[in-house]
Amino acid sequence: MIIYQGNSNKHFKDFLEDIEFKKIILSECFDYGEEKTDSYNFEGNHIPSGFHFDYLTMQIKPNKGDYVEINKIIQDMILNGFERGEQPVFLKLYDGNKGKILRVRDSGKGFDLRKKLEDMKEGKKYFKRQGFGLKSFKESENVIFYQGRNNIVNLVYLY
Repeated sequence: MIIYQGNSNKHFKDFLEDIEFKKIILSECFDYGEEKTDSYNFEGNHIPSGFHFDYLTMQIKPNKGDYVEINKIIQDMILNGFERGEQPVFLKLYDGNKGKILRVRDSGKGFDLRKKLEDMKEGKKYFKRQGFGLKSFKESENVIFYQGRNNIVNLVYLY
């Protein structure tokens, strides 16, 4: 896994160049306001009913051997946006000749990524529910790129 922060030498536009960006093929905004707990639930998590992670995974078109991992990363990215961030949550999928970028942005205050990675490395409890998303990002060989206050996370999938 490669985790970049917005203050690294590599910027989002560089990743767009890496995938040879052509167009945005998906742009969604989820905002349930006060109805948050009543209007969506996905196996105990806060996801819109009828939302299909497989649809997003199929849009990325991972290699057969990468499908399960990419699907898990997508689930973690979106679940973190709903559970830890604030609404609205925005999804964008950028299409390119050499890959795709999935961007998830929530409206929350963000977190200190560097500190959370240090805590994880030292075996400390670093999130209320153990930070399974960050753990799956760390175990992946794909590029995960944080921006803003680390409330924007991008999955860069290169073909």
